[in-house]
Formats: sequence, C-alpha cells, structure tokens
Amino acid sequence: RKLGAAMAVGATGSCVGGIVYIVAARHFLLTHGFPTTMRILGAISAAALIPPNLVFRVRGQRNKSRTRRRQIASSTNIGSFVSPAYLLAAAGMFLAFLGVYFGFVYMVSFASTQLKLSDTASTNLLIYMLAANLPGRFLPALISDKCIGPLNTIIPSIFLSAGCIGLWMALGDSGNERGPLTVVACFYGFVSAGIQVLYAPTVEAMQLATDRMGVKAGAIFSCIGLTCLIGTPIGGALVKYRTERGMERPYLVG
Repeated sequence: RKLGAAMAVGATGSCVGGIVYIVAARHFLLTHGFPTTMRILGAISAAALIPPNLVFRVRGQRNKSRTRRRQIASSTNIGSFVSPAYLLAAAGMFLAFLGVYFGFVYMVSFASTQLKLSDTASTNLLIYMLAANLPGRFLPALISDKCIGPLNTIIPSIFLSAGCIGLWMALGDSGNERGPLTVVACFYGFVSAGIQVLYAPTVEAMQLATDRMGVKAGAIFSCIGLTCLIGTPIGGALVKYRTERGMERPYLVG
C-alpha cells in the first residue's frame, strides 16, 4: 500500500550518491589524477553496495521450496508476455526512459559549450538538479500512494519533464541566460523524479500474477536498462549531427 513511499526513500540514495560522486571526482581528478580517482570511486561503490547485498532478501522467498520455484519457472511461457496491457507498459517505460537522462547530461554540456561556463559552474548545475531531484521523489510517491495511483502520477511527470525540455530549448545561447537555465534545470530535476521513482510501483500496479511478478517485472526493467544505455548516446549523436551542419539550437533534439 505504500510502495511508492518505500521506493522514494530507497531512491534518495541515488541523488545523494550522485552529488557525492560529482564532488569527489571533481576534487580527486585535480589532486590525484584519473587512475587514483577511479580507485577511490570504486571503493565508495563497494562500501555502499556490499552491506545491502548481504542483508537484503526478497519477501516470501524463504517459504518457497526449491521444487515450488522450479514449478513456477516451468509454468512461465511466452504467452504471459504478449498481453496488450503488458506490452504497452513495456513500450511506455522504454520511451519514457529513452529521453529522461538527456536533460541531466546535456544541460551540463549546453552550459559549458553554449554559455561558456567553467567546468566547475557546469557541474554545479548537475548538483543543483540532483538536489532538486531529492524532494521531487517524495511528492509524486505520496500522491501515488494516497490519491491517484502510480500510473496516473507518472504520466503527468513525463509531460512536465518534456515541458521543461521545451523551456530549455526556448532559452537563448547568450551568456546572460545562466540564471534561467539554472531555474529550468532545477525544475527538470524535480519533475523528472516522478518517472525515476514510480516505474517499479507502476509495474506492480498492473497486478501481475504474484508467482510471475519477478519474471515479468524483470523483463520491463531490462527494457528500461537498455533504453538508459542507448538513449543518451543517441541524443549526443543527434546533437553532433545538428552542430556539424550549423543548425540553430542543436540541442533541440531533446
């Protein structure tokens, strides 16, 4: 009943961790060089990831015998993956995450290349976005749990995120647009948090067969992982294409 809130609490770690990684990388790259910086970041990852991997357990798994698990696995067939609702959910998640991280990556690039901000000022913009992303994870989760459900909450988050990208495109390229860009970036970080925190509750809200929840949810999460892998490089290739041909507002591909 409070899955959204639980996901919001758990997902705050990515916001805090993102800020920590940015600050650490920016500091150690200047003082210790690239190899040592990577070792330090790897040590931070190990220290943060080993404890939860040791203690986390899937609820109810201890009560299932090995034979029962095999029966569940053998009863899963391709037909359970082709229902229209399931396919639409998978396609929707794929398309939503295809562009959600474009803003996080290329607003920083825009600040550096178009507004000619320093590296520190540009990366500070990402820190501001992550700081705004932190409270943005709780409000959609509370609305989802108490009012309209995850699917009806994640859809407005997607449209608001797209609207922020549109506002970004409306900004000029002159140096006096730093303030408006910071405001748009912070608002984008806030509203896009709804997508990042509600994708799992949305899948769960489909009321899939409990025994097959892991398989079907895992397939959708694989789609999300794939689109996160390819979305930002595709956006970068389109930006490069427009830039090389002298097109106005090359970041319009967002």
